[in-house]
Amino acid sequence: MGKDADMTSWEIPTTPAITTPASRRATRIEGEFLRGPIPLPWLTKACLIGDLAALQVAMAIWWARGRTKSTTINLTTALLVRFMDTQDRRKKTRGIKALEGAGLITVDRQPRKNPIITILEISK
Repeated sequence: MGKDADMTSWEIPTTPAITTPASRRATRIEGEFLRGPIPLPWLTKACLIGDLAALQVAMAIWWARGRTKSTTINLTTALLVRFMDTQDRRKKTRGIKALEGAGLITVDRQPRKNPIITILEISK
């Protein structure tokens, strides 16, 4: 190697090869969605009840839970219409009773009021 050798090719770059943004912001999800996590044992037990009304009520409960961040939900018929094809109170009652019988929820019933649902934790 002589005195006139080009040493610039041996220099270490001063900037990193991979750049990452200084702050990552979560992208906002448009529209409505179920917010998790929904415990898989809870969801599995709801599916195994075998009643479509029970599963529709279960999805409505978890959707409301994601919006309110509370395990106690005021279950209105207007809320259930998003998950059911009808406003049939009997279907709502059947679904609630099935989930209650499976030990997934407790229900506080008052005359002429919407039921207050509390989501229960279940063991695996």
